[in-house]
Amino acid sequence: MMNCTEMVETDRIILDSKRFKISPDIPDESLEISLVKHGFLGEVNLLEDGNGFVPITGHNKLKVLERRGLLPERINARVFSEVTFNMFYDRLRLKLLRDEVGPIGRISALHIIGKEFSPERRDLEKIAREVLSVPEFIINKTECLLNLPVKLSDYLDSRKVPYKLIRDILVLSPELVNSLSVFVSGCQVKINIFKKIIELLFDLSGSDCEGSCAEILRDSTTGDVETYSAIYLLRYPCYSEQKKSADELISALSVNGITVEFPEYFERDRFFLKIPVSGKDKDKNISERLNGVHMGLVLKLKDML
Repeated sequence: MMNCTEMVETDRIILDSKRFKISPDIPDESLEISLVKHGFLGEVNLLEDGNGFVPITGHNKLKVLERRGLLPERINARVFSEVTFNMFYDRLRLKLLRDEVGPIGRISALHIIGKEFSPERRDLEKIAREVLSVPEFIINKTECLLNLPVKLSDYLDSRKVPYKLIRDILVLSPELVNSLSVFVSGCQVKINIFKKIIELLFDLSGSDCEGSCAEILRDSTTGDVETYSAIYLLRYPCYSEQKKSADELISALSVNGITVEFPEYFERDRFFLKIPVSGKDKDKNISERLNGVHMGLVLKLKDML
């Protein structure tokens, strides 16, 4: 393997190449701030393959500079004539140690190792299991995972979404998967909300509600909680009426400073009735508050859990 350090014209670098890319497309914020402030520093590793230069490292750094219009005409790079297994493997282990590789990145690494270095299948499976921590039920779904929409892949990678949840995504229809990608790229989606939405979509998969779910996901004017609520109504059509009844009971109980904390989606087996008491309260006032609690309403609310 020959390598040398030289100045490389950036218009000869294939910036969109993902041949050796394992990090998410979403760059680290601190990296972007540093590049904008200081410009290009250090060097990247490139493979010269006859058609140009393929990035081995520094993918996000180069893309940030290009997007910001800060990519110089020439950069300092270490140019290799080939990429060996040990070279790629060492870089992979370092990124794993730094926790820079998400679930899709691990699958990409597995794919790269298989394609570029052609190891024995048992060796590839050992790397998947012992190095990349990829479960067996995912190994045979590599192609499906690598063909997920880019924005969805970036979300799964950056949020370190567990493989069990990713498995549920893979059984969804192409329309739902593409709509999910639109959803995660259109608003800030908290991981706990995302998990709940996937669980609902999994239950609704193959039903007449798929089209409605896809439409809800593609509506970029709503936030993650509102999207979840809308899909929840499709999954549990009786919820709206139950929620209305619960709200009426809660409103009737919420007098004299009393508050009710009730699970919004009836997902827990308890609720809390809070009666305020201060050191300045007279015993009579406290007794009136306690006696004022309508136990019939409390029991009705309990029966709704």
